[in-house]
Amino acid sequence: MLPHDFPNWKTVYDYFRQWRKDGTWQQIHERLRLWVRVSQNREPSPSQAIMDSQSVETATMVSKEVGYDSGKKIKGRKRHILIDTLGKSNSCGHYCRKRK
Repeated sequence: MLPHDFPNWKTVYDYFRQWRKDGTWQQIHERLRLWVRVSQNREPSPSQAIMDSQSVETATMVSKEVGYDSGKKIKGRKRHILIDTLGKSNSCGHYCRKRK
């Protein structure tokens, strides 16, 4: 549900989708991250980061892109996040490793 002064939801979603596809959201995120780092007297590019991962179980027959995490005994996908020392997200991603 959007605020009443927003355009029709389809118009808003169309802009969101277009900006996601052409990289506008990524550019906004990157510039804001740089602005926050510089405003806190840090180097624009972080020298350290913390990486975390999570195995996410997928429903049966939903996706062909699944793997198996033998440590957690979960069939699904693994997602990762990279956080700088200020607690700001650097990048996120997910992948699937096929069993051989």
